[in-house]
Amino acid sequence: SMSSDDPWSALHVLVLPLFNSEPLRIPIEDLNTLVRKHIHTVVSDSPARAVGKLETETDALLASGMDTFNGKLAGVPDDKLLGRVVELWGFFWDQVLPYVEGV
Repeated sequence: SMSSDDPWSALHVLVLPLFNSEPLRIPIEDLNTLVRKHIHTVVSDSPARAVGKLETETDALLASGMDTFNGKLAGVPDDKLLGRVVELWGFFWDQVLPYVEGV
């Protein structure tokens, strides 16, 4: 929800489904509004620590998405694992990363 009191949590809810091959449910411009709100809050709360906090939070968001990918590798037989990894990385680079970068 765009009226969320916690724009970073809202962003998680809206971006992480990309890692499950789901489309964005709202326009990327609305996601950018959430990002701007969050950045404003972080900078207002602690200007000296803002960059470090934003980096840490971005790392955590991507790690959550990568956990989704890791789950998709569970139980894949060894002889098919390399092909599945190639498929997932191709999907990440072609379908997920452009949206995450846009946000």
